[in-house]
Amino acid sequence: MNFRSMRNQHSNDEFARIKREICTDLLFDALILFMVVHFGRNSDCGIPIFRWCFVYFLLLGARSLANLGKILIVRSRPEYAAVYSIASFVIIDGAFLIWLLYGNFLFYSANN
Repeated sequence: MNFRSMRNQHSNDEFARIKREICTDLLFDALILFMVVHFGRNSDCGIPIFRWCFVYFLLLGARSLANLGKILIVRSRPEYAAVYSIASFVIIDGAFLIWLLYGNFLFYSANN
């Protein structure tokens, strides 16, 4: 076994580990999203906390799917990996930032 095949095997093992972690994240995101939908739909809060939590966990799932997409891009088209990373960071983390700012606005509003 030469160095190149050992490096490829290590890379494949690393990709498999990362995929497992992402799938676990997606599973927990889906479970928490289900709990939010099941238990939080009829909340008597003055702010739309149900909608905020729902979108928040959708964004977490989108981040995990983007990381899974990054693995596929790195394996199939490595020359686009940096562009994909920057684009997914700007879009998803930008959405997170906006949503968290909106959540702070809700939390500190007079309706809460």
